[in-house]
Amino acid sequence: MTKYVYDGIHEIKLNKDEFLCCICKEVAKGWGNNPDPVTDESGKFFDEKARCCDECNDKVVIPKRLEEMLG
Repeated sequence: MTKYVYDGIHEIKLNKDEFLCCICKEVAKGWGNNPDPVTDESGKFFDEKARCCDECNDKVVIPKRLEEMLG
């Protein structure tokens, strides 16, 4: 099944094992990761269907979770 998504500038064709990372807006493969507690540019939390790539999970989401846990 082919899916089309809009990244704010372009319409992107995704294959069944791909998704658009909600943080970096790059096409990624696999299941994806929960981006909570990271917010979008306007400060709103992403919806429950949003997914982020492994790189954003490692560099953005996990540090944010640790910051909230320790700070």
